[in-house]
Amino acid sequence: MLKQCTGFWHECAAYDEDPQVIHMQEAICTEFRLASKWGFFNPEGTLVPEATDRCGLNNTFMFQVPEMPCEISEVKDEGLSDFIYGGRVVLHYGHFLIESLPRLWLIARTGLNGRKVLFQSGHALSLWYNMPFVAPCMHALGIKLSDIVQPSSPQIVRDILIPRPCMQQDAWVYPQVAKELYGIVSKGIIKGTEIIPNEKPVYLSKSRYKRRGTGITNEHEIEDALARLGVDILYPEELSLKDQIVLFMSRRVILGALGSAFHTAVFAQPSGRQIILAHNHSVNPNYLLFDLAGGNKPEYYYSDDIVILGQTADIGYAMECRNPQRVAEGMMSLAMENS
Repeated sequence: MLKQCTGFWHECAAYDEDPQVIHMQEAICTEFRLASKWGFFNPEGTLVPEATDRCGLNNTFMFQVPEMPCEISEVKDEGLSDFIYGGRVVLHYGHFLIESLPRLWLIARTGLNGRKVLFQSGHALSLWYNMPFVAPCMHALGIKLSDIVQPSSPQIVRDILIPRPCMQQDAWVYPQVAKELYGIVSKGIIKGTEIIPNEKPVYLSKSRYKRRGTGITNEHEIEDALARLGVDILYPEELSLKDQIVLFMSRRVILGALGSAFHTAVFAQPSGRQIILAHNHSVNPNYLLFDLAGGNKPEYYYSDDIVILGQTADIGYAMECRNPQRVAEGMMSLAMENS
């Protein structure tokens, strides 16, 4: 038996106005150093709060010690000028959507206008730019590889616009600005693609995902039961971002266990009906942020047949479904409602 979730871990704020954009005539940018000293600073070495990445209601710094990593006298001046600050690049799909893209709303709205984009990342530019979920977003926003600067040492930067993100994970969102951003990216990615409605339910599975985070260890048994009931089974990591967006636009019902694949619905606006199997009776508020940004209303359910086994070897925790057939039948019953 599936039960409707009671809500989210906590509520999130939604703001009607645009995020703040500040203009700095001169600043200091230092290279990304995981869980160490790095960031964006004013000429005196004080952290620029608008250029920090934070999460949660307590504004916790993300992988950052907010201090200068060197003396000001060690900062180089190589004539870097005329930028929009793009922030930190995260190479996990879901976190890229919630931590990296939200900083780029100003570029989505106005374009580069002759400026370059300054990003910070712990990975080589040639690596992260060409990631299968990063490249389509950059192309859709008109950001070419030649438009990007990623300092590898502390540098003085002049004439830079710093937009505050339109979303902060686990905390708040500017819904209309975020909807505009993800909508523009989506249109750029699927441009020229015909959306053909498909009435057959589809289940998005994590069973083939190699980096095992939180998930159901015997999810393949739920898949098998759903397949016998006539549901298509797809694996998001085997699809292009374009194909995933088209799926959320074209399918009448999308089923699956809670995971980053459902963040893709923010691009659909609106997506098909989402029936999501949550880990327990309450849901991570990041899903609420994406629901608000995309104007979608997924249905979240949990089951007493799914129990927690313990921590995984990677991240998150492992679960087991004690009655895959019953869970599959419950999801299918919901999928057939209003059909």
